[in-house]
Amino acid sequence: MESSSTLSTLWQALPEGVVHFLGRKATHADWERRLAVHPVAELQPNWQMLSEDASQNTSEWGLQSVTLNTEADDDAAWAGPWPEGLPGVKANLSMANQFFGEPLIQDRTIALYQIQGPHDHGWVAQCLFDERGRLESLTLVKMHEWLPLSERAVESRGSADADDSSIGESTLRAAAGTRARRAGWYEATLPAAHPMQKYFANSEARLVFRNEAEMFPTLGVTPKADEALVEWVWIRAE
Repeated sequence: MESSSTLSTLWQALPEGVVHFLGRKATHADWERRLAVHPVAELQPNWQMLSEDASQNTSEWGLQSVTLNTEADDDAAWAGPWPEGLPGVKANLSMANQFFGEPLIQDRTIALYQIQGPHDHGWVAQCLFDERGRLESLTLVKMHEWLPLSERAVESRGSADADDSSIGESTLRAAAGTRARRAGWYEATLPAAHPMQKYFANSEARLVFRNEAEMFPTLGVTPKADEALVEWVWIRAE
């Protein structure tokens, strides 16, 4: 399995929605609202119906996987950036192995890798190669239990589009799994009613320094699904 620092270059290349939505579940109405702001349609999303309701809006769906195609594939190629270590159609099996680590399965035209997603959840990366050995597509598949779609992740991204200069330093907040919008010290907080709130309120693990655009760490909340409840609050610059 490749290091988190190498994989972070992949998370930085992906649209914000992929990082927060893959492996998450929500009602159809909730997805419609979120995807209007953070579309993932260009990445061939694979949706799974988890519960069917008489009303379409209240049926529950989960985002199972997304796919990035290169110019070697007949389908529309992903127009966004590729990580330096996995340069799209220029990548081959050797480069994929170096980027993702030891494959679970490897053949001339396919390789599967077990990786840790941006929130430390288990994902699988599937690479398909054409007859010339060029990367055709990269598919990211969630392998962990379905998690509820986090409201904070989207709200944080929406507020990030605003001018930071209009936000007071004492009110600068960031959701779990996002990146720091300003360099400085941050404190992790949990809802007051959470059973681990008092523990982390007295733990040094709640305090971290982050450079601008650096991803926040996993706090270690249990159950793991409650990691989405963590909010990082900016304290001071140095």
